[in-house]
Amino acid sequence: MYSKLLKEILVEIEHDNHAKTKLGDFCYDQYGDNSQELKIIDEFKRKYSPSSAKWWYTRECFTNTMLNKALRTQDIEIITRVGFFIRDLDQQIQELHAKIKYQGVLTVYRGQGMLNSELEK
Repeated sequence: MYSKLLKEILVEIEHDNHAKTKLGDFCYDQYGDNSQELKIIDEFKRKYSPSSAKWWYTRECFTNTMLNKALRTQDIEIITRVGFFIRDLDQQIQELHAKIKYQGVLTVYRGQGMLNSELEK
């Protein structure tokens, strides 16, 4: 119930134009020792747009890793930092749902590896 309420709040909040830059700066601190991720973070800061949220989420990089971990561990600090991304992703999912709503069954696959210790929490 709380996670649904949090999502609704994040989707409704107006995020400022600097949210992407702030997230990028935060990610620099988190991934400072990983040159490959730093390149991707630079690319994100240059190229991200609301219409590309789905692409960035499905890309194997900091975006899906950070968001999935934050949601799994309920890390509110990171969740609020990626709030604009959650809003954009939610919007794209709703648009896709509206397009396929009357087209029959859609099969979607996405995997997330978890340790047994994470499942037990």
